[in-house]
Amino acid sequence: MSSLPHTRDPAAIPRLLRLVQNTTTPGVVSPEHLRSNGFNRVEGPRLVAFLRAIRFVDKDNHPTKHWKEYRSDQAAAKVLTSAVRIAYEPLFTAFNEPARRSDDEIAVAVRQFTSFNETHVAQTVSSFRALCLAAGLQHSAAKAVSSDESSPRRSRYDILREVAALSEVSSAEFSTAHLALEYKLMRPAHVAAWNGYVALALMRMANDDFHALRRIRPKWDVTSIEDVAMRTPGRTLIDLLVELRIVGADQEFALAALLQRRNDCAHPTSFEPTIEQTADYLDDILDRGLALAQQPIELALAEFPTRDCDG
Repeated sequence: MSSLPHTRDPAAIPRLLRLVQNTTTPGVVSPEHLRSNGFNRVEGPRLVAFLRAIRFVDKDNHPTKHWKEYRSDQAAAKVLTSAVRIAYEPLFTAFNEPARRSDDEIAVAVRQFTSFNETHVAQTVSSFRALCLAAGLQHSAAKAVSSDESSPRRSRYDILREVAALSEVSSAEFSTAHLALEYKLMRPAHVAAWNGYVALALMRMANDDFHALRRIRPKWDVTSIEDVAMRTPGRTLIDLLVELRIVGADQEFALAALLQRRNDCAHPTSFEPTIEQTADYLDDILDRGLALAQQPIELALAEFPTRDCDG
């Protein structure tokens, strides 16, 4: 029986590929290396195994020529397409163009070629889809009709009111973080600082009433901050910031590492940051938050027609 590559969190696959392209190539790709770049501690070994399955690392976890070639924008699609065809050869044997087959059809083939349980079958289908999308073998859902076309446009007053409220939340969270540091409450300081950054990130996405967001997530019916916040836990928020080009690709994994530090402080772990580490964390988060806050909003708001405040 075959063993087709899969991971528990298919959303990690495009993150892995961006890690390959946008960060320095390590000597060894270890779970610790992934964790230092913001990947989940538990998933680290599985993700290294996934990279091995698509031949981006060798049996000793050293980056291969495929990893290095994928870093070239000109060669990336070709390299990944070849990797997908080799790693999922049984699917390409069963179907001429498996990326165009339905999930149910691919699942049937996975069951035929493996001894996976249903959970692993579903993970294999999702992982295959994520790789095909990254390689350009299938169209993104963003090509579909966007929910933005049917979403009501709100007044500029409503947008500004929501943005202003987020600014106040962010300011309060950063103040709480500094107060916690003053009282040597290191873990709460990390959590509050990250909350302040999240508020600024949501504020930035709200600047155009979420029209850019709905273009890249056409199936999301979002019309308020609450809608977006419910759909963007943790790492998903960073994905969106990168896809919307609010955050540069060169900043993604540093930001993911800051999120991981926040998670270590928010959850029952043994991590106990020092005063110096906490002060550095707050400085880093504040610098990144300031960069978000300084992005202009006037042009985005100018695109929308003026309405009455109750309209």
